Amino acid sequence: MDRRSLIQLRRRIPGLACAALVLFACTADPPATVVDPIASTTSTVPPTSTTDPPTTTLAPVTLGKGFSVEPCGNGLPALGCITLGTITDETGSAQFRAPGYFAGAQAFWASRNSSNGIADAFSVEVLRADKRDAAGDPQAFANALASIEPNVAALSHVVGVAAIEANMSALVNGALVSAPVESWSGWAFVETDVGVVLESGASWCVNGYNAVKSSTGSIGLVSDQTLAARDFSEGARAAAAALNGLAFDVSVTPIAQGGEPSQQSIVAQILSTSPELVVLATGPSEAGAIIGGSVLAGYGGTFTLQESSFTSALVDASSGVRSVFLSDQVRVIGSLAPWDFESPGHERMRFAADAIGVPASARRAFQVGWVSQYPLLAAIDAAVRAQNLDRRGIVSAAASLDHVDYEGMLPDDSPALSSISFRIDADAPDLFVSEESFFSSEGLPNYFTAPCSDLS
Repeated sequence: MDRRSLIQLRRRIPGLACAALVLFACTADPPATVVDPIASTTSTVPPTSTTDPPTTTLAPVTLGKGFSVEPCGNGLPALGCITLGTITDETGSAQFRAPGYFAGAQAFWASRNSSNGIADAFSVEVLRADKRDAAGDPQAFANALASIEPNVAALSHVVGVAAIEANMSALVNGALVSAPVESWSGWAFVETDVGVVLESGASWCVNGYNAVKSSTGSIGLVSDQTLAARDFSEGARAAAAALNGLAFDVSVTPIAQGGEPSQQSIVAQILSTSPELVVLATGPSEAGAIIGGSVLAGYGGTFTLQESSFTSALVDASSGVRSVFLSDQVRVIGSLAPWDFESPGHERMRFAADAIGVPASARRAFQVGWVSQYPLLAAIDAAVRAQNLDRRGIVSAAASLDHVDYEGMLPDDSPALSSISFRIDADAPDLFVSEESFFSSEGLPNYFTAPCSDLS
């Protein structure tokens, strides 16, 4: 469907002010001079003709929930509107990142709308009115979903892996495609996401595998029991098993849960074993204590951190471990390139972020929210072009996707298996500078055949 078709549709469907219904059934009264789209229409013939005018029956056109022929509030006036909902976590473990996720998703679609939207026919809106905070709780997620479900065509993003999985049947039954912002390995498998979760980039598990890569020396692993750390650690264990195994594999009790503030027992193990590489997946407080304590006590090897193990507070001017984290002994591994990476997508993202004043501290979350929309864009675009203007059309299009154009923000070849290694630089826009971009370890495709962690 193009813009011309949409205009014709508007003319055929007068008085439409509501989404999510069969168009000709709208209760708004059409002007008397406008033809009912399900009635036969009579073409004009010269008055001198004695022949009965031919008639044409117009097929009814159905728009699903979240689709409207009326323009979005901030969309292009000539285009219809597709509304996306959001179920976020503004009061739970993701509360400091959630505003960035939402701003990134909103800015992505605002940018798309300025470029003639979806297939030159629809703008897309992500509204605060259709955003709910579930705080990662399954029941709160269910309530949030029930609240916004009548209004939306899909979910711009969802937060809380366990809550999403607990409500998978509702997402499937409602034909609601969603974009996760957390990189659980389970999203890569249809048995787990049931075709309604469109993830972007490498999972925690893949990053863990790539963190070990082809290390020829000894390797130690330090992790906690959060889902992100367990998923990441399983990848690291698998990669190490294909090499020389692990010198040690220890679990950390978070400081906030009564763990040792200095993490001295872990530091002692690192010092006594002295592996070439320590792969670490903990919270930032534990990472600061372990890495700072080890390096300041003489450890000369390298640490590779899961991205969530790092926070800007570790390199603040007042941080006692600032110099350690800015040294060559510390690397971070993740799925997304740094803020100043050169790609058409990054350029578009930075322009949008500058226009709304995104602070430096929110840039990483903003980028996650932005990048998460590309698969959703591809699915919605395909559905609109096929004139399947409802949620099941989006689900069907999502199932058929064999490629997503990330505009260079992720690689065209195997984005789900590609990681980026960073060093930390206090002068970088988001504190990250690429050391190695979009690499994948040999043997990874053969290993990654099932989720690396469960939700128990």
